[in-house]
Amino acid sequence: MESVQELAPVTGVSRACRALGVARSTLYRSIRPASEPEPLRPRPKPDRALSEPERQEVLSELHSERFVDRSPAEVYATLLDEGRFLCSVRTMYRIFVRHINPNLPMPFGIPYFTDPQSVQFDEISRRYTPDGCWPQSKG
Repeated sequence: MESVQELAPVTGVSRACRALGVARSTLYRSIRPASEPEPLRPRPKPDRALSEPERQEVLSELHSERFVDRSPAEVYATLLDEGRFLCSVRTMYRIFVRHINPNLPMPFGIPYFTDPQSVQFDEISRRYTPDGCWPQSKG
């Protein structure tokens, strides 16, 4: 790098780097040390996000006796038939997963299960669920 820095005032940085086979970015990186990365700011809460009472209402519907064996998609359809709109199906899944494990990262789709030992088969609704995720049928 020293030879490039000595030659740069005479020929210019670009020509000096080209003549010695050094990338200009490497030269500049060696001159200026890396600065500290800017700390991440917390993500702002969207204006249309559900409030905590609204989230609790969704959870109470998902845990209610009449929806104990139903998926959020079925709960959504039933409530919509009754003229009630709480939130989207995807939001119901998000709220439910956050309720089960608040530290779980949110994947793209429906809740996923990393531990094969925690997956069980719910015979009533014919879906795989983690232990305790969906209320189990009685009987």
